Amino acid sequence: MGWEGLIAVTSGFEVNGSMPTLPIAQAPLVKLQVFIDLGHAPITRRGRQVPWAALPVPFLQVQSEQALERWYLEQAMAGGAAYQAFASVLRQTESYGLVRFLLEQGTHSEKLTHLAQRYGVSVSHFRRLCRQALGTAAKPALRGWRTAQALLNMSLQDCSLTDLALEFGFASSSHFSKEVRELVGFTPSSLADITYLPGK
Repeated sequence: MGWEGLIAVTSGFEVNGSMPTLPIAQAPLVKLQVFIDLGHAPITRRGRQVPWAALPVPFLQVQSEQALERWYLEQAMAGGAAYQAFASVLRQTESYGLVRFLLEQGTHSEKLTHLAQRYGVSVSHFRRLCRQALGTAAKPALRGWRTAQALLNMSLQDCSLTDLALEFGFASSSHFSKEVRELVGFTPSSLADITYLPGK
């Protein structure tokens, strides 16, 4: 059995010769890398950027997207040199920059036309870039992220549902409650009861 693992390359990187490979979608790992990075201190780019990196892993261990994400999170927590190099290559991709852009600027109910204009491309091209980076259409992803961020803020802050709904671009508290119920199956008030349940 030969070497098995993930190889990440930057755009324009040329490979001479051939070897057996199995392409996988980059969207799950790129999105996960953005979430990992936004949960830590700002990334400072140091040294020369490498055009490719390899991360060893048996194929059987990452056959499903869920298994791949779980394994990659374990690598991020360990923080080894191979992971750091692999993450550095992912950060150089346009998809990584776009996902960060969407997370930082697109989670307050802004229209795609405004986001595309700010990103500097046409709406149709912006939709294509989003589908490539996210693995799905932009609107459902933004909807889920916006609701998740609102729920997180609700668990951390002592504010009314109305104030929270307006902060994240929902038309009203009832609109926010309806959105949460559709996406996660319970109401924001139910989460509040769980969040502030006295410890036993």
